[in-house]
Amino acid sequence: MGRFKTVDLNKVKTVSLKKRASKAEIGLFAKPRSIPGAGKFFACLPQFLKATDLNGFIARVARARKHDYPFHLLMGAHNIKVGLSPLLIDLMERNIVTGISLNSAGLIHDLEIAFAGKTSEDVSAGLANGSFGMADETGRMFGEVVELSAREDLGLGEAAGKFINRHRAPFRRFSLLAAADKLGLPATVHLAVGTDIVCQQKYYKAGEAAEASFRDFKILADILIPATAAASWPTSARPLSCRKYSSRLSLSPAT
Repeated sequence: MGRFKTVDLNKVKTVSLKKRASKAEIGLFAKPRSIPGAGKFFACLPQFLKATDLNGFIARVARARKHDYPFHLLMGAHNIKVGLSPLLIDLMERNIVTGISLNSAGLIHDLEIAFAGKTSEDVSAGLANGSFGMADETGRMFGEVVELSAREDLGLGEAAGKFINRHRAPFRRFSLLAAADKLGLPATVHLAVGTDIVCQQKYYKAGEAAEASFRDFKILADILIPATAAASWPTSARPLSCRKYSSRLSLSPAT
């Protein structure tokens, strides 16, 4: 027994996700469109700096998919909370994106969108009144996804997609993880214990959550094995640069 006391999470007061104000709602999300002449637009961009990087990136993705190499997205949560999920799902449905990997914040936002049709609380207001990260439904659903993962020996990402679809979440068509499950694409979630809002609720089981995420690490590692110089592995949210590791071309944040 350690010398120091730990907080009793059973005493934490939660709030309702449905009643909580959220800054991102599905009615405001991006909508996929087929735009004639888009290729001409990219062709007329400047041929230097980031415009060149963008066109080069598009060409690498096209080359990778033409030769049936994966285009697997490694991304954080901001792409979800700013309403880009419909665009990413469209790329998944068109067999351009072949899989996704998220951090646990991405799973949290995806769950809230699927079941509540909204996400992204006002952090400043929540910190001021003590309600930040205290949506009861969010913590409970996260815990149930972890339980499903342990019960069926699934990775955290796959378990989340199945959880959303099996419960027929009302807004599941906006969920990346539900889409991956429906399409049979790999989806992994990589968490850090003690860093997310769900960790402060009684539903959180750190050991089981870590084991589920470790399973996803092994799934992602297996996906990477056949990657070659034609494969594309982008990380989003920050500028991209190209780095070559052995025979694999990796797109990673610029440093």
